[in-house]
Amino acid sequence: MSEERHRVVLDPAYAAALGQALYCFALCEWNAVYCIQKRQPSYVTDAFRPTQSTMAGTVAAKLLSISKTLLDASEKLEWERAAQLFVDLVKTERNHLMHAKPGTNSDGEQRLFYFEHEWTIERVQEVADKFANCGMTLNDLFHRS
Repeated sequence: MSEERHRVVLDPAYAAALGQALYCFALCEWNAVYCIQKRQPSYVTDAFRPTQSTMAGTVAAKLLSISKTLLDASEKLEWERAAQLFVDLVKTERNHLMHAKPGTNSDGEQRLFYFEHEWTIERVQEVADKFANCGMTLNDLFHRS
């Protein structure tokens, strides 16, 4: 292993926060995928072929679309709320973090920035909590429906 990654100076606590946020989002997204799969059993096979380019926005749109087709009013409302939460997180928090640019803050620390907004450790941890909460909501939905 050549270990070039060590040439990028990054505070271990910041790297850990970013890694946890990434993992929390991946878990959340796959909970959304499994909810879709429950309603459309061919979804994983069809959407995640090696030739497909399925992205978080596509998953979010599909989850919201399925929620709108449910007939039971209380189930529909629960699915729509969970789906809309996932859609909102993808459009804002997830995209703003995953498409942030690297830079140096005023303290000389390497950070990610979305336009002028610095992704601090605290901010990254907050968004990781949002991803985790949404993932738990989707997981609960999957197991109860």
